[in-house]
Amino acid sequence: MATTETTRRSALGILATGPIAMLPALAVMQCSEPADAAPIGNDANLLAAWADRQSALMQIEARGSFFDSETHSPELADAFDEAELQVCELPATTSAGLLAKLWVAFSLQGAIRDEDDRLLHDAVRRADFDAVAANVEKLDHDRQVMFGVVKSLKAMVEAR
Repeated sequence: MATTETTRRSALGILATGPIAMLPALAVMQCSEPADAAPIGNDANLLAAWADRQSALMQIEARGSFFDSETHSPELADAFDEAELQVCELPATTSAGLLAKLWVAFSLQGAIRDEDDRLLHDAVRRADFDAVAANVEKLDHDRQVMFGVVKSLKAMVEAR
């Protein structure tokens, strides 16, 4: 009989995909005010956690690959994990906050089978839109759909 162990990464995946389940409802919902009527400051903590995640990731990648055991820094990995957990746990009230949460969810999806997959996965983890867009055909169907949502949300954020 197989057993399943819940890890911090799998828990993050579950938390991060919560906003994905809401997207169909948000797409058809009619409001008297735009969804982004609340000031951006409402997502200040979430966006600060996103910035902390991205900063820790840049420091990790400056030392080597994200999964490279030779250059692994437990302190940086802990900072990355804690910031990512905060992004997952904090509610999003703006398109920018939802985009940050979606990038985390996107980064927790898909298998890494070879070096090309790893490079593309690294681009997703960095939220490197251009690198992912240039290789979108290498994503499986589910991840292509998710990237389509990222693209739409990015356009909304940039239009503000």
